[in-house]
Amino acid sequence: MSVQKIGFVRRTQYSSLSYLDNKFIDLTIYNRGKEYRVHKIIVCSAIPYFAEMFSSETEESSINRIEVDHPTELFEIIINWAYDRKIYITTVNSSELKKLANHLGMTSLDGLLWQYASDIPRRISQNFYPLYKYLDNKFSDLTIYNREKEYRVHKIILCSFIPYFKAMFSSGMKESTASWIEVDYPTEIFDMIIDWAYDRDICITAANSSELMKVAEYLCLDDLCWHCSMFENAPRFPYYRKRIII
Repeated sequence: MSVQKIGFVRRTQYSSLSYLDNKFIDLTIYNRGKEYRVHKIIVCSAIPYFAEMFSSETEESSINRIEVDHPTELFEIIINWAYDRKIYITTVNSSELKKLANHLGMTSLDGLLWQYASDIPRRISQNFYPLYKYLDNKFSDLTIYNREKEYRVHKIILCSFIPYFKAMFSSGMKESTASWIEVDYPTEIFDMIIDWAYDRDICITAANSSELMKVAEYLCLDDLCWHCSMFENAPRFPYYRKRIII
């Protein structure tokens, strides 16, 4: 009986994302005299209040500037949380943070704050959280055509986690300001790469590891190349499974 090895590779957080980079922004939030240049795909994924705002029929849903009114220090903590899923709670800020998280519909963060209410000061993090799938077509600013298939994606996501695209959009080439590009990769493999950029999950099998490694190498995804290589060289024990977290 043939044995198929299966490996799952998961990214644990979006540590490369930062609204302070000011790249590919599509929303400016003004809060008590301070300006936050952010990305709708990020803040709407993390903060239900904004997701509802930009999914509704209100005037704000189609604009790129909004004004809110929240305590400055707390709102900055919330915005940073949306990008890196890390937060430092203290006896001074925990109560007000809970109120603001609740007001913004952030039940996940609210739950974490309650969970660690008796253990502060403490730095907490949420290692896994899904972004909107690129298939939602929300707030996309780039269309990729690959072998007649269309991907409506977000430059901030691709450039944060796929070095090939970061180099492309940081260069002086015409593609750096383009709203669409064309590439040529095996469709199933490219699907996996794009999905991975968004939800951090990828399934490596004996059937795809070789092609996946080739595309990962071309896109300069060193971590993924290494895991594909390790996967191919792993022993073929019966019912062998390999789950990797990076």
